Amino acid sequence: MRSWTRLAAPRLAASLRGVSGATAGGSSVHRSILGLLVVLAPPVGLLALADQALQGWPAAQLALDFAVLYGCLGPATAEAQARDFLRAWAQEDTEAAEWYAVEVVGPGAPMNPVTLNRAIVETVLGDAHRHLFGPMFWLVAAGPAGALLYRLSCQLQDAARRASHSEGLSRLARALCHVLDWIPVRLAGIGYALAGSFVDAARAWRAQVGHWRADNRDILVNSGLGALHVDPGPAATCVVNAPPEQLEEGIHLVWRTVAIWLVVVVLLSLTGWLR
Repeated sequence: MRSWTRLAAPRLAASLRGVSGATAGGSSVHRSILGLLVVLAPPVGLLALADQALQGWPAAQLALDFAVLYGCLGPATAEAQARDFLRAWAQEDTEAAEWYAVEVVGPGAPMNPVTLNRAIVETVLGDAHRHLFGPMFWLVAAGPAGALLYRLSCQLQDAARRASHSEGLSRLARALCHVLDWIPVRLAGIGYALAGSFVDAARAWRAQVGHWRADNRDILVNSGLGALHVDPGPAATCVVNAPPEQLEEGIHLVWRTVAIWLVVVVLLSLTGWLR
């Protein structure tokens, strides 16, 4: 099921081209809003109807929740690619390590151990939100339709950014993702603090200019770096461990945070706050 995410971006890009052509006569804002609705409303609406139809069947609803969440997690995460990098690093396979580093960080990945370590750790901390915390939060808050809306919004943002003819839609998709990310990013940052060094994570969070209005990713990454006892300042000024140790700590931090979230969800379910 998770393979659908591999096809989401090109399919969304094709949808954007179709929407752009069909709405060429309206204003840019109206075209962007219509494009967003045309792309997102059908799958999200159908899933919401399916979830509603399963009311009174808890086992079926639970199966639907897990199926949608599983589909929203993939396909490949920076954490999985970082583990491949660590494996290649341990085997002293420089060529493979460089290839995996590019897969994690993107083209132009620095090969200096300090800056490379920092770049991969930041990517793992940020990517965990899109693939784990974001879908989990919206599944709990709005059911499977919420999780699907979040994941498709992320894919739409990527597709619209690559479509040069959809600047208005790209801005609207980016604004939608910012809104959808606002609460779960901050909850994930609190989770990082609880799973690591709370004092250092809180200090890194306070260092953000504008606090609650700061960029979502900066808040999340800085909180995670603080939880790992890493100064969120420029990478060149940071003293960090060798990549294997630091990356392993970052990956463990993410999964400890996931465990904390799951405990909170279970407690809320037992107290009747969640369905």
